[in-house]
Amino acid sequence: MAGTIGRGRRSPPRARETVEAVRAILAGERAAYSGEHVRTHGFRLRQPLPDAKITLAAFGPNTTRVAAATADEIVLNLVTPERVARVREIVAAEAHARDRAPPEIAVWVTVSLDPGTAALAQMAAQIAVYLRPPGYGEMFAELGFGTLVDRARAGAKRSELAREITTELLGQVCAIGSADEVRGRLASYVDAGATRIGVVPVTAEDPAGHRVLAGLAPHAAEVRAA
Repeated sequence: MAGTIGRGRRSPPRARETVEAVRAILAGERAAYSGEHVRTHGFRLRQPLPDAKITLAAFGPNTTRVAAATADEIVLNLVTPERVARVREIVAAEAHARDRAPPEIAVWVTVSLDPGTAALAQMAAQIAVYLRPPGYGEMFAELGFGTLVDRARAGAKRSELAREITTELLGQVCAIGSADEVRGRLASYVDAGATRIGVVPVTAEDPAGHRVLAGLAPHAAEVRAA
């Protein structure tokens, strides 16, 4: 079961309450939770799912700490390996302080083999959405793309921003290039602390991601073992 953390100062406490309420329900208890942000009463699963894992999408330090303290897995999307390593450090410290096993870290990585103009444009359009939100904007600014972030937060159109996103920026948070380059990039996420990688194929020039999936499947064990 996955939960997505929203933005804003209320997100961490809301996420914590959601996990607490959902975990009790999965264990088979009748819902009886009254938090500041989450309230649920009377619901009960017909068949309890005590072994179900709760996954939270987290990015900022506060939501990451909540996930480390309550969830079974954290999902990251469109991040650098360096960001994964930073999250792993926060998760390890927080989990240790609470005497619990650290959650696993799953990373969704956008992948394109030898992308052409259409594939690059599709990736750029995706990245343009993430230039403005808190956390993501700061990450892109740290990578040297602060001007784009400023323009996004000033109200620039996403289509305009997408046209200015360079291959260099895409290479920071995606896996693009030859098959060997893509495998190496995915392995860098594992080296940084990811325990699971979700490959997100770019489909503009690769319908259904067939070429990406067919090309990477025989080497999946190599990535995991890296």
